[in-house]
Amino acid sequence: MVSRSLQTLNARPRGKQKISFLERFEEERAKLLPLSKHTFDCCSRKEAKVNHYSLIAFDKNQYSVPVSYPGRILTVKGYIGEVCIYDKQTLVAVHPRSYESGQQVFILEHYFKLLERKPRSVGQAKPVRQAELPSSFAAYHQLAQRQDSDHADKLFVAVLLLLKQYPVAVLAESLDKALIQNQVSIELIQNYADEVIRHKKPSKPLEVKPVPSSFPAPVAPPAINRYLQLHEGGVSA
Repeated sequence: MVSRSLQTLNARPRGKQKISFLERFEEERAKLLPLSKHTFDCCSRKEAKVNHYSLIAFDKNQYSVPVSYPGRILTVKGYIGEVCIYDKQTLVAVHPRSYESGQQVFILEHYFKLLERKPRSVGQAKPVRQAELPSSFAAYHQLAQRQDSDHADKLFVAVLLLLKQYPVAVLAESLDKALIQNQVSIELIQNYADEVIRHKKPSKPLEVKPVPSSFPAPVAPPAINRYLQLHEGGVSA
């Protein structure tokens, strides 16, 4: 709400032509453009090229995108808490923003296609190491190497690909069960994962039937003569 003193100042004639601010505003009002229908995107924005490691540079750090984007120019938007990467209007990656310097921030799922093509690289792959998966994943890889060294990496990649279907915690529990039996079968692990999910489903809530209220409860009418006896001292406390 405009104060009275401000209204007075805006209405005061000024300059050689003695025209007030209010009068000037009325002259310009018809020429004003409507406000944009789009809200302001409060971010730091830049265009950047994806390198051959499927990383894109932003604010002294590098962030991963799916391996199908190397060599492409993408749009990076840096918000306070996250970094969003777009291919035109399509969102291709979202990362928590790092305020350090020289960091490489990976999302493991971005490299699944590459690991499928080159499974032998899984042991040294930075995205796998940075994912900080539960210890059961590494234990499974070691068991697979002891039982079938030629196919161990391929089996481990197959386990990682199950993350498309199952949460990390579910898959870790399934691997624990397989490890107890010294089994590396992918089909068995899937069966265990399905079993874990079935057991974690909430049971049907009990049907609570409403209890009919007994209120208002019947109250006997007061005996007026009792008050009279109390007043005359005829009733003890």
